[in-house]
Amino acid sequence: MRRPWRRRTPWLYLFLHDYAATNRDFGAAYAYLRPRWYTDWTYIRDEVDESERRDRDMRQHVMKGNHILNRWVPPRYLWDLYSNRVVPWAIAGIDLTMIWTVSHAWVVEKERVSVWTMINGRAWPVPLPKGIDLQWIRIELLRKGAEYVWQDVLCLRQAGGKREDLRLEEWKLDVPTIWHVYERADKVLCYFSGLGRPLSGTVDVTTDRSWFRRAWTMQEIQLLRQSLIGGETEEGLNQDAQTAFEKQLSSIQNMDHFNIYAVLSEMQKRVSTSPVDRVAGLSYLLRTDSIPTYYEAQSDEDAWSAQVDVLGGWVWADFFFQYPQAGHENARWRPSWQQVMSDVLPDEWGWGYVDEGYSHWGYCIEKGFIQGLSEVQHGHDREGELRVEDSNGIQHSFKISTQHQHPIQEDRYTLIGNANNRKMYYWVVGRRSADKFEKVSIFQMPDHAERQRLEGLDVVRQNVKVNLC
Repeated sequence: MRRPWRRRTPWLYLFLHDYAATNRDFGAAYAYLRPRWYTDWTYIRDEVDESERRDRDMRQHVMKGNHILNRWVPPRYLWDLYSNRVVPWAIAGIDLTMIWTVSHAWVVEKERVSVWTMINGRAWPVPLPKGIDLQWIRIELLRKGAEYVWQDVLCLRQAGGKREDLRLEEWKLDVPTIWHVYERADKVLCYFSGLGRPLSGTVDVTTDRSWFRRAWTMQEIQLLRQSLIGGETEEGLNQDAQTAFEKQLSSIQNMDHFNIYAVLSEMQKRVSTSPVDRVAGLSYLLRTDSIPTYYEAQSDEDAWSAQVDVLGGWVWADFFFQYPQAGHENARWRPSWQQVMSDVLPDEWGWGYVDEGYSHWGYCIEKGFIQGLSEVQHGHDREGELRVEDSNGIQHSFKISTQHQHPIQEDRYTLIGNANNRKMYYWVVGRRSADKFEKVSIFQMPDHAERQRLEGLDVVRQNVKVNLC
């Protein structure tokens, strides 16, 4: 250890004795001591206990029910490359901007092997591609200048360990906040061919196992400005693979994060082993104040409902005014997960606001007759007509249109218009019962003169509250 000590230094003796008594080896003790190497060791046990207590309290208080209140949660564990042991983040005592992370695509199960190692205290089996040794990865990281690293197979408790109950509990918080580790990290080492594998010159970016097609790596691509390529060989990438890499990177890095439909459209291209992971992978990209906890056994629709709950009023309005169909089951005002992952999504966004509790204040026409939009006309926008009757019994007609191809049957409906940005441009067609509004579809009134003429009639009520269902 290269630091002199004597057995009459009781605090150190007791510290090491405790580690031996709990079946932890000298490497684990070194990992705990190393951050405090040049400090007074007199109270080291108290300092370690206090650091771990504060960390436990932080992780308990950051969760409330099924939500994580603070997105900026540090990782639970880090890989100390010098001691070659996994230690709690609280023990490492290092700023997140000084750690490195490893990003990789998981290979198919038949190409993996589970390894028990003292690096993580044999707490869980570490899944690795066949033929790969953790020591090789460690050496590459050390050579590139890393000291502390977050790497999922070592620092995120995996299935098959001694405490499966603890894994499920830790994953509630740890999985949704993975993105924060990557965002704050000094460097990201990317293995595009699988963890620890050499980079092939002919990497196929289109397969389901490609790093570019996995749901979780979608949030990591945003951070490639501070990335290094792992497993580089003298061969390097051929020109075709290099071009494909650049195209994939450009697609996601130029994505508009404020446009919910742009983010969802990108996720449509992604795959995951667990269906719920595609929903969870959105948390970083959507930049919500709070995020849902992660439940591995949860359905993707339930996970989507939890995600929608935290998206906020501007995005809720995008669903209400822009998505052309009614949703499924108990939320007709917004699309289901199955819909947003299978439909062609709108291009526009940002046309209103929906309040907490899913209520909307805006323009309302209690009775409007829609015609001309009941048939599909592929290849171009459809044009139709809105007819209303004023208080004097006089009929008025207005030109309307849709960019979607979902039929709106000729009938009388209640219509809700947007009150923000080009007011009354977007209209939601639906049925109103008591204080509930059930969405059917949408249309637009693009002509400014038509909107002015409509606003001048007494058929349009302003600042009307409707509760969306």
